[in-house]
This record gives sequence, structure tokens and C-alpha cells, in this order.
Amino acid sequence: MALSRNLTRGRKNTHIHAACVYLSCRTEGTAHLLIDISDVLQICCYELGRTYLKLSQALCINVPSVDPCLYILRFASKLEFGTKTQQVTNTALRLVQRMKRDSIHSGRRPSGLCGAALLIASRLHEFNRSIGDIVKVVKVHESTMRKRLIEFGDTPSSALTLEEFMTVDLEEEQDPPSFKVARKKDKERLQKLMEEEADTFSDLQKQIECQLDQTKRRVGLPKSLRKLEESEVQKFIHESTMTAINQIIEECEDDPDYVHSGTKELGPNMESIGLPTSLQDTTNAPQTQENEMNIDLNFDDIDDEELDSYIMTEPEFEIKKNLWHEINAEYLQKQKEKEELLKKEKEEGKPEKKPRKRPTKRARIGPANSAGEAIEKIIQEKKISSKINYEVLKNLNTAITTNTNETVKVVDQASIEKPREDFILELVTKKASKSTKSKLKDVGLPFIESEQVKKEQDTKEQQESYVEQEDGEDYFEEDPDKHEEPIGEISVLQMLRQHHENEIGEDGYGYDENYEEDDY
Repeated sequence: MALSRNLTRGRKNTHIHAACVYLSCRTEGTAHLLIDISDVLQICCYELGRTYLKLSQALCINVPSVDPCLYILRFASKLEFGTKTQQVTNTALRLVQRMKRDSIHSGRRPSGLCGAALLIASRLHEFNRSIGDIVKVVKVHESTMRKRLIEFGDTPSSALTLEEFMTVDLEEEQDPPSFKVARKKDKERLQKLMEEEADTFSDLQKQIECQLDQTKRRVGLPKSLRKLEESEVQKFIHESTMTAINQIIEECEDDPDYVHSGTKELGPNMESIGLPTSLQDTTNAPQTQENEMNIDLNFDDIDDEELDSYIMTEPEFEIKKNLWHEINAEYLQKQKEKEELLKKEKEEGKPEKKPRKRPTKRARIGPANSAGEAIEKIIQEKKISSKINYEVLKNLNTAITTNTNETVKVVDQASIEKPREDFILELVTKKASKSTKSKLKDVGLPFIESEQVKKEQDTKEQQESYVEQEDGEDYFEEDPDKHEEPIGEISVLQMLRQHHENEIGEDGYGYDENYEEDDY
């Protein structure tokens, strides 16, 4: 057939013979590989493969796919498993069949699948065979062996134990590894595209939102819509407030305690605040009295067991005590050291350290009922000076209040009758004029008096004698048994007399501001 179609031209006869032998082995299903024929004839495996493919395509021969199960027995006999060769081959055959169901054999060399199956089977049957030992028999590179093992590890059958694997057949079939890799790459590409598109979409969305905001600001809502929205909002607020108020009123009406405890007045009373009811009654302000609480002391709901659970037992107390000592061991040690130091200092006779005086907090004083009470409280809290006797001041205040009526009577008499102050002032002026005259006479200066002046002097002397008699009646000697009155009880007349006496002096010399030249 090759000669009739001129396929032998330009090719070696050995290559054509080897290709024909391999074609017959594949069609018959014998356990021979292309590499076996190349080893026998010492021909390159790749050149033999090219001639094989050319013949199969030219002669239109459909070569069936290689079954890797044909080569397992051959490779297992070379690995020297001994008596367990059949058991290892059986597990390897089952593994290859599972790989075929999971579509791992398509597009792969059968030697790689057989090597992976024999390695797993040898390990399951406790044979120490390495990848290098199997590579020498199977004649496949280590990288292809590892790839086949990884592909089988991705299947769910790899998670089964030996017993489960030999008895259970999983119905689900997996996709080919190449298909899985392609799908994985497609997913990664799609994810990248989605991320890029999401970024672009987010940018576009931001731009669209910005544009919409600008248009809204420019255009805005019409007045009619604004009014409708405002009216709806106000209606909603009004309805919500009214419903809330009605609910509260209904709850208060249902609760009898709240009804009885309610006050009639809107604000607090004067008595509840602690203020007097009138302006006059400032000292005795009414004080609020606390309402007595009516408490039920019936503990029928509480069991004795619950009460006992609150009280610790002796072992619990000991445990808690030991735990406290463990936690506060450092503090207790420091306290012991301090006590020992104090004992040593006492034995040596050292003076004890005085404790520091801590500032005491002042007690807060409540609100005052009047201005007087407020002043008294301020004086009690902080005294203005330590040299003032505040008790004497209080007595003076009381004395002044008791003698106010007497002073008022004196002033009334002075206002009704002719005021005596005018007489006193006239006396002072007369005495001053007399003293000036007497001084002129003593010096030797001439002094002439007219008849009118003499008459005036006579009338004035009579008035003076009358006033002196009245003054004598006013001044009376006090009894020695009576105590001196305090300074606060002095009258207005006495104050004026003392003032004029101090101005005139003992010798009678004085100065009259309202003097006239006619007196000289």
C-alpha cells in the first residue's frame, strides 16, 4: 500500500518497516510502545513518529487510542514487588480506570499514567518506591510524573481511603485538566475585565452624579412642589405629635398611682421651695416635711434557699481568703515591713511622725429665708477680722432696735416746740461777741456803746438768764447706781451740745462764722 502510493520515496526502509509494525500493534492492542521499537532498531523516536503519522493519514487508518491498562502488568513485573505484584497491579488498574473516567488520559502518554498509578499503588501497599525508580522503568520525565499526580489529586477520588477506593465507585465524572485550566484562565480574565469596567463605571457614575447635582442646583424644584412638600411635612409632624400626646394621656389615665400623685398646680409651691408665704414672715419660714414611705416588708416571694446562696460557706470563705492573700501578697509584705520599722523606731526612742492635717471640707449651708440670715451665714462661714467681737455687735444691734422709740420721741418734741438748737446757737454767738468785747477792753481800746445797744444788751441778758434756767433744768445729775448707757442710745441734742462745747472750749473762746461788724 505504501509502495502503490509512493510513500517509500525519500524515506528509509527501516523507518517504514517500524511504522508498519507499530500500526499493527496499535490495531491489535498489544503491549508495545513506539519507544520500544526505537530502542530495538536504534532509531530516533521522533522520526519514527513522523513516518507513522504520515502513513496513517495517507492510508486513512483510524488508529484506536492506547489503553494504559495494557502496560501496567509489564511495568509492575519490572519493579519487583514479589508476591504482592498482583495486588499492586489490581490497585494500579483501578486507579487508571478512575483516571480515564475523569478524562485525565486524553492527550497524555500512557506511560505517564501508568507510572503515576504504580507509584500510588506501591505506596498504598507499603512499598518504598521513589519517582526515580519508576521513571527508569516507565521512561518518562519526573515533571510529567508530578503533573499526573497533581491532576489526580484535584479529583474527589483522591480523598478516599484504600478500602473506600476499592469498594466505592463515584458516579460523577470530572472535566479534563486542560479544560479546567482554560476555564480558570478565562475566569481570571473576566475578573480583570470586571475590575477594569467597575473602575470605569464608578468614574462614569461619579461624573453623572456630579452633573445631576449641578443641574438640580441650577433648576431646583418649582414653588408648587415645595409648598406641597412643606405642607405634607407639617401635617406629618402634627399627626405624630398628637398621636404621641394621646398615647401618653391614655397611659396616665389607666395608671391610678399617677393620677393620685399628680399635683394640681403647674409649678412648685412656696412651701415646697422652702420660702415664706408672706414678706413679713422671714425668720420663721415653713420647712418641707418628707413624706413617709410606705414599704411592704413581706418577703414571701423569696425562698430560704436563695437567701442561703448569698451567704458563703466556710470552705468558700477559706478559698476566697486564700485568693485575696495571694493577690495582695505584696501589699501585706509592705505593711509588715512598715510595722517592723515603727517598732524599731519606738525601741530606739525616735519621735513619732505627726500625721498631716488634711483640710476639712466646709459643710454646705442651705438657702437663707431672709437677707439677715444670709449675712449671718456669710459671717459664720468666713469672718472678716479676728479682732472684732461679733457678739458685742449683736448686742448693739438689739439695743439700737429697743431704743429707737425713745429717739423718735425726742425728735418729735423738738419738731413740735421751738427748737432748742436755735437758742443754743444764739448763746454761742452772744458768748463769742462778749469775749471779743472783753478782749478789746483788756487791750485798752476805746469801746462806745449807744443807748439802743444797751437796751438790746439788757433784753438779751434777760433771755440768756431764762435759757440758762431751762438748761439747768434739762441737765440733771445721774444716779451713781445706774449703769452708763451705750453709745448707741445717745440723743440728737446731746450730740449737738458736745459738738458746740468742743468748738467753744473751756475758756469760752469761739469763732462765729456769721459775725457782723456792729458787734465790735
